[in-house]
Amino acid sequence: MGLLFNTAETMKMVARINKHFAAKSEGGQINKWRKPGKKKLFKKGSADRHSLNQIAKDERVSVDPADDDDAETHNGKWLDWLDALSSTPSTTLSQFFPSAVPASSTASDVGTELSHVIWQGLSDDQNCKEIVVSVVPSDTIKVDEWQKIGSASAYALLVTVHTVGAANMKAAIKKMVQARRAAKAKKKS
Repeated sequence: MGLLFNTAETMKMVARINKHFAAKSEGGQINKWRKPGKKKLFKKGSADRHSLNQIAKDERVSVDPADDDDAETHNGKWLDWLDALSSTPSTTLSQFFPSAVPASSTASDVGTELSHVIWQGLSDDQNCKEIVVSVVPSDTIKVDEWQKIGSASAYALLVTVHTVGAANMKAAIKKMVQARRAAKAKKKS
């Protein structure tokens, strides 16, 4: 199907994300992201929330730091993909924790919903032991409803992200850039 990355880069991307949110006992860094200053970056509706693209830039989360080339071709594709997630409307409004917070029916985007699921898993630190992201080829960009694997008191949170082929993604990004430029030009006039 030809994702934005070739197969090797896709595997690196998924491995990199999952290492960040894996249990410390498995060599993961989930505890780093559970710190209040980091966790709040993912919370939907928070004044402190950042886009996934901005978090990746600020925290230097790249596809594979050992393979980053001087021209940053691989990392540029990674950041474009994260940007595309934030530019795609989402029909899935993710809500599972805390249950006291009502689910929002406000229109959202895939990046925001993915971020919010991550925030919820990070917030359930007594029970959520790791967050696992799976990326699959699809005709559309979307995030599935989360799945808890394990028991209520010790689970892995599985989040599946669907992404389109490279040609479709490039066309979507080009369209997004053109729309931004047109909006800036309209503001100036």
